[in-house]
Amino acid sequence: MTAGYESESVPFCADLDERDVRYRDAQRRETPFFAVETYDDGYGITYDLLPAGVQLSGDALDPFADLVTSEVEAVVADDSLPTVEVSKSISPSLGQIAHFEREDTARQVAATLSQTVLDEDNWVDAEQPTNPGAFRQND
Repeated sequence: MTAGYESESVPFCADLDERDVRYRDAQRRETPFFAVETYDDGYGITYDLLPAGVQLSGDALDPFADLVTSEVEAVVADDSLPTVEVSKSISPSLGQIAHFEREDTARQVAATLSQTVLDEDNWVDAEQPTNPGAFRQND
């Protein structure tokens, strides 16, 4: 079985309430959170592996960072895919790539990234945080 999503099946959060519900569900089920989210100025992709107690391995993180960069550069370079402003913040356990002007563009990039993020062969046990308050928690 292949890990990840097709673009049309990437989880989508239309607002903060829906995002919070999906996030709490991921925490309850101890599974990763991965979704395209709606923002005031576009769409973003968020992943969080901590609800599953895992993070990307060092061997997976560097190629993944290169993949994120190439996906973002491809969107920015393509005049037919307008962006508001695309930025990225990725770590072994948490990442956010935003702001895409179109939902379908965010879904396409998310589908590609999900192949790495959701592949259990790329996971290792998460390191315990030195400052637990620094991590996002939705109660």
